[in-house]
Amino acid sequence: MGRTGVSRRRRVRPGDVAGSTIARATLHNIDEIRRKNVREGDTIIVHKAGDVIPEVVGPVLDKRPADSVDWHMPEVCPVCGSPVVHEDGEVAYRCVSIDCPAQLKERLLTG
Repeated sequence: MGRTGVSRRRRVRPGDVAGSTIARATLHNIDEIRRKNVREGDTIIVHKAGDVIPEVVGPVLDKRPADSVDWHMPEVCPVCGSPVVHEDGEVAYRCVSIDCPAQLKERLLTG
């Protein structure tokens, strides 16, 4: 997850995409995950958005596991256990704790 909780990045099995070895790809946000119908365990198609950013195009439905389920945003922060909130009309989901170690780390890194 990015610093703001908006972008979802996933590790993928490393592979070659347009001359680069890709090990992570962006899913942008929860709305895009739903629109593209991407689920955990899916085999995915990745391309370079703008010839730079590895982006998930979508799942390979013929390879989807029969027991796959939709991915849902956690209701509590996986790092500190505080509630995760989502304001109507916004894309971002945020941990409400100002003492969350993950947020503190990201603030230092992006300061």
